[in-house]
Amino acid sequence: MQESTGALWGERRAAVVERLTCQIDGIRVPLAVRELSLGGFSLDLDSALKIGSVHQCTFTLDGRTIRVLARVTDRRYRADHGSHRVGFAFRCLTARERDAVERLAAGLLGFSNS
Repeated sequence: MQESTGALWGERRAAVVERLTCQIDGIRVPLAVRELSLGGFSLDLDSALKIGSVHQCTFTLDGRTIRVLARVTDRRYRADHGSHRVGFAFRCLTARERDAVERLAAGLLGFSNS
């Protein structure tokens, strides 16, 4: 029995594979997203972003692109990787943006969204 997309969300986060990338305003290199939920996402950066700062984020998965605003909520230096794991919360997602984020996660996990 296949789990519904709605049941997927709760507090559970989707472990994200390399197919999903994100560009953040001012950072031109696509970044691999580490976690994704309807509340936000995390990724690894070479430099830390200021907690509370808001950024335009562009996600790409299999040629599909969505743009949303996200606020930095957390950052931790990872000495073993020499990078910062930065957590973001989506800001004021419209119904259309929320649906697009849900479709991205569903596509990553192999769920249909019909």
